[in-house]
Amino acid sequence: TEVELAVAPGDAGAAVAERLVVGLGFRPVAVVRKTRTSYEVVRGGLTLGVCLDEAEGVGTFAEVEVVCDEDGFAAAQAAVLALAADLGLTEVEPRS
Repeated sequence: TEVELAVAPGDAGAAVAERLVVGLGFRPVAVVRKTRTSYEVVRGGLTLGVCLDEAEGVGTFAEVEVVCDEDGFAAAQAAVLALAADLGLTEVEPRS
């Protein structure tokens, strides 16, 4: 299950997020600084989110996602895979 919480951008938001995960018992093991650019695209009646992340010293990554209910899963999955293919995204990185 994925739970999304709004966090303010910048250092203040990062500090709040860090307090949250440390409070849950996690500990920091690395710092990754990234710049994210977000886009939205409408395909087949679905609004897909595309995020382009440039992570210092790590590389450039793209994330394509859509929010849907269980009944719309198959259509959403097909839309995400089609857009990823259209964008030339060929490598999948399942890790965070």
